[in-house]
Amino acid sequence: MKKKVNYQTILLLILVTLIGLGAGMAGNLLSRQYLTAGLYNFPFGGELDLSGQNLNRSQVIIKGAKKITIEQNKRIKEIAEKSQKNLVGILKKENAKKSSLEKTNSFYNLDKPFSQGFIITTDGWIISEFPENPEIDKENIKKNYLVVDSDKKLHLIKKVKKSSRGSYWFLRLEKTRELPVKKIVPESEITKGDMVLTMNWQGDNYISHISDKINPQTGLVESSDSFFRELVLTGSPEKNLKNGFVFSLKGGIVGIIDKNKTIHSVNNFKPDFDNLLNGEKKKKASLGVNYIDLSRVLFKEKYNKNKGALIYPDNTNKSIIPDSPAKKANLKPGDIIESLNGEEVNSKTPLNYLVQKHSSGEKVNLSYIRKGESKNISITLE
Repeated sequence: MKKKVNYQTILLLILVTLIGLGAGMAGNLLSRQYLTAGLYNFPFGGELDLSGQNLNRSQVIIKGAKKITIEQNKRIKEIAEKSQKNLVGILKKENAKKSSLEKTNSFYNLDKPFSQGFIITTDGWIISEFPENPEIDKENIKKNYLVVDSDKKLHLIKKVKKSSRGSYWFLRLEKTRELPVKKIVPESEITKGDMVLTMNWQGDNYISHISDKINPQTGLVESSDSFFRELVLTGSPEKNLKNGFVFSLKGGIVGIIDKNKTIHSVNNFKPDFDNLLNGEKKKKASLGVNYIDLSRVLFKEKYNKNKGALIYPDNTNKSIIPDSPAKKANLKPGDIIESLNGEEVNSKTPLNYLVQKHSSGEKVNLSYIRKGESKNISITLE
C-alpha cells in the first residue's frame, strides 16, 4: 500500500531552509560591516579605508579612486593644452615647398620643423637648439629661418644671442603680441618622483616621473661657479621626443631635451634667462671654491654630515681659486659652507645653484663651519 506524500511538510522544510540561508547571509554581511570593520576595513560603497590598521601608524585613506583618475586625466589634458601654446616650430626658409595648385604660393610641412623652441618672455624671446655648425651664426639664423607659433602664425627673427650652454640660441621675434609664458620651476622644487609631461611641437606627449637628478661632471668634486644637472625620467620618453620639453604637472617647465636626447634641467640656463630679463646687465657670479656636496658622501669621521659643501681639492689639487672672492675672504680647505644669503646648502639647493642665483658684484652673507665652530662673513661675488 502506497504512502501519501505530505506536501505541506515538504514545503515547510523548504521554507525553513530558505529562511535559514537568508539569515546566514544577512548575519555574514552584518558581521563584516560592524564586527570586523575595525579589523579589516573591507571596502563598502567604493572606498578603501586603511586608516584603522596599524601600518606603522600611518594614516592612509584612499577614496574614490575612479574620481581621482578622472581628475588627474583632466589635469594632464589641461597642462598639455596650455603647454602646447608655449612651444614654437623653427622653419628653414629654403624648405618651403612650391604648391602645385598656385605657382606663386608655397607651404611648410609643420610635422617636420627644422627645430623647436620654447617661449621664455612675453615680448618674444624663445630658446631653441641649432646644429653646431660653423655656418650657423647670428646673421645666418636671422636671414634663413622663421618661427611659427601654436596659432600657425609666422614670425620673422629680430635678434639672436648665443646661449652659454652648447648649441642653444635665444631668438627674439618681430612684432609679437603678449606671448604666453610658463613658470621656470626652481631647482629646489624639482624632486625625484614628480610626475611630468614630456612633449614636442608636433603634439606628441608622454607621462612619466623623474627618477633621478644627476651631475654629469666626472668625480665628486664640483665647482661653486658652474651648475649643471641632468634629469632622468622613467620610460625614457626622450628617445622619441628629441628636442622636446618637460613640464611639471604642478605647473611650469623643468627640463629641455637636446639633439643627443640628454634632458637638461631648465635651471642650467638660469644665468642666460636672467640676462634676457635684465637686459644683459647681470654678469655671472663667481665664488671660487671647489667642494664636495656632503649629501652625496659618507665620511667615516669628522665630516659626517648630510648637508653642506665641504671645500675640497679637485684633481689639480686646487680647493680655493687664486684671487677669487673665497680667497679674499680667507676661506680654507676643510671649511663647510652651510648657507649663502640665508639659503641652506643641501641636496635640493647645492652651492653652485645658489651662487648662480646672484650676480657679479653682489654682496652676500656666507655661513660656514671651521673646526667645529660656526662663522659668518660678508663676501662680494665676482
